[in-house]
Amino acid sequence: MKVYCIADVDERYMFPVSNTKIYKRLGDAKKACDKINAKRPDGYIKATVLVADNWHKEDKK
Repeated sequence: MKVYCIADVDERYMFPVSNTKIYKRLGDAKKACDKINAKRPDGYIKATVLVADNWHKEDKK
């Protein structure tokens, strides 16, 4: 089973967004990520949904 987390990803680092949880469904994680990004000011690093096993973006098939 895949689980998803929300993280800030930059060229130099990757850090989980504070007060986030692990999501069982990709759709739920994307919805939460969109809410987080909507609250952030322009120019701030956008949060990204990652697969929590080894912190990677899931390939779209």
